[in-house]
Amino acid sequence: TMNPLGENKGADLDAVILTKSSGIQFFAVNVEAYTIGSGDPYMLDAWEIIGPPDAFVGWDSGDISQCDGNAGWVALGQGGSIVVRMGGAIEAGDNLTVLELSGCTLLSGAGTASDDEIEVFVSVSPEPAGTWELVGGGVGPEISMTIPSLP
Repeated sequence: TMNPLGENKGADLDAVILTKSSGIQFFAVNVEAYTIGSGDPYMLDAWEIIGPPDAFVGWDSGDISQCDGNAGWVALGQGGSIVVRMGGAIEAGDNLTVLELSGCTLLSGAGTASDDEIEVFVSVSPEPAGTWELVGGGVGPEISMTIPSLP
């Protein structure tokens, strides 16, 4: 696959979606911390992760097969991290979905976004030094997991 960022520059995140058992969805509303990893990433505006997905142009209709490699996402780089505050409280049993630009056809016609694996941790505190629970991970474009418990 092709990566518009060059050879394996690390994960590129569009959005984080919290879905409650009632079906109500919440999105990231604030960036609490952002650490850029190695690999010379670009698209370093961490605020691109805030709100509903926008790099996956068909997300509203359930289509995540195409993505905009030029806008709407933030790069982590290799080993980078981001801490976001969600618009609703995370509880055990909730579903958490991360949209990562992997395996989607780039609108620019440059091929397919490369696969980058991520790990997802949750905490009841946004402090990077707090207690964090690994709840899942994988390769995009859609990484979805159920929150088993909270730290």
